[in-house]
Amino acid sequence: MSTAKVLPLQSSFDRPELKQFQRKYKKGEVLFSQGDNGNTLFVIVAGVVQLTAIRDEAELHISSLEPGHVLGEKAILGVKPHKRFFGARAKTDVVAMEFSAADFEKLEKTSPQTALEIMHRVCKVSVDRLDRIDHLIKVLRPADNIDRLVYMIIHFSHFEGQKTPEGTKVHLPIDTVRYYMAMSPFEIETCLAELHKMNVLISSSDDNFILKDQAALISAIPQLKECIPTITAI
Repeated sequence: MSTAKVLPLQSSFDRPELKQFQRKYKKGEVLFSQGDNGNTLFVIVAGVVQLTAIRDEAELHISSLEPGHVLGEKAILGVKPHKRFFGARAKTDVVAMEFSAADFEKLEKTSPQTALEIMHRVCKVSVDRLDRIDHLIKVLRPADNIDRLVYMIIHFSHFEGQKTPEGTKVHLPIDTVRYYMAMSPFEIETCLAELHKMNVLISSSDDNFILKDQAALISAIPQLKECIPTITAI
């Protein structure tokens, strides 16, 4: 779950009836915190929002969400009051629309086409999340951390990778891996460095890597375990 991209609803964003719902956030400002009551839906209009989670008293940066993405869709789907599972912070200056259930009901009456387009986006993003979660559950099934790490790399490559002449560009923030796996930053960095030495996962910059060949990455698991025998089961 590094950078999630969806097509923006720019035609809807520009409509006058939505101006009242727009909120502006400076870089670093919090949209909401983990544990807050989840009673509003956010639609990102401009900028990048960073999803965060508290783990071992530290704030981990889990995923970056771009324009067109939605957060808190339960608020308009009739779900009972709930706590936010993640926090959200503006990674850049951000413009987002915020709707309560009452706001959205009013929009459905006054501008049904606009409300329908937003709901279509909510459904699209929700289905995409379910696909990712289902795949991630399978990825995290093995008890061995090295197996889990390798298949998590493949997971990010499949859902968020960018094809290049050299291979698939994958964004692998240490915080994201730590959130899903009981590995220390040192253990994660050691594994990634060994895969780099094996020439199957080439370190680029800013937590970016080039996955040259998926089959070669899977084949590297036994060698990786021999190089790092202390990183085993969770």
